[in-house]
Amino acid sequence: MNILVTLDANYIRPLSVMLHSLVRADKCPKFDLYIAHSSLTDENIDSIFRGIDRSRFNVHSIRLSHELNADAPTEDRITKETYYRLTAHEFLPAELDRILYIDPDTLILNPISELYNMKLGGFCFAGASHTHGVVEDINHLRLDMPEDSRYINAGVLMMNLDELRRSYTSKELFDYIDKNADNLPLGDQDVINALYCTKTRYISPEIYNLDEKTALHSLKTHEWIEKNCSIVHYNGKYKPWKEGYIGTLAYLSCGTSYRYAVKAGSLKYDSSRILHNTAMLTAHNAGYGDRLLSVCDYQHFGSQLYRLCHFVKQL
Repeated sequence: MNILVTLDANYIRPLSVMLHSLVRADKCPKFDLYIAHSSLTDENIDSIFRGIDRSRFNVHSIRLSHELNADAPTEDRITKETYYRLTAHEFLPAELDRILYIDPDTLILNPISELYNMKLGGFCFAGASHTHGVVEDINHLRLDMPEDSRYINAGVLMMNLDELRRSYTSKELFDYIDKNADNLPLGDQDVINALYCTKTRYISPEIYNLDEKTALHSLKTHEWIEKNCSIVHYNGKYKPWKEGYIGTLAYLSCGTSYRYAVKAGSLKYDSSRILHNTAMLTAHNAGYGDRLLSVCDYQHFGSQLYRLCHFVKQL
């Protein structure tokens, strides 16, 4: 199974967490992991696999320059490295016909083999949409997308490399970015939607790219998520490993991933008192934060929020 990630040094620990969850959730005996970056050292790469069974991975570190994306628009959550997924079909080995791109700020709860092996036909991508209503309409207008298309989130993408090699070159992609930079607030995600919206197969966000908004909109319970969802995505400004996180998806009780993503015994916790908050436990161990919510705090907040959302949905 071919996996692609792109990152800078700020996402080393979240990537480590994602890979921990991947090897626990999916029984694929060997992953070919392609790490696209501009400045990671050998020590950085080694630190990603601290506590992980590295024998499950063939690791391919690919150092790329910013020659093409030097003028691409960036902000706090959209780095130069983010744009590398646009040109994966050119820098990855020619013999690869498909690869699964996954953002580092994700959690794998259940096997992803069905997603990886899905038929893509003439589609360049398979991805999930997180937008609805007015936001979806605005995206269509500003990117001139066809009415029957959907704006997808680029954090989880099944990529048909053969088909992508028959589409745009790197130069064509970045020429488009140069001409439309003022209209691309979401960077390469906007580019993918503008240029590939008719070449994208849509997949379930509840199963393959579940973010906070989708979870609230669909009213999926944590029990359902833990049993059915393959990939949880902590997109947006607020991350579980940072102060100020106000979501609920970090408080999954399954404890299958994040709490095993760090060395055993590095944090003592009482499972009867503290939820097996996978993301926050890792954040604590990794030095990202020192606050954990108690079960009481979470249950009060979660139940109130669930009832409110259910009420709104009935209106």
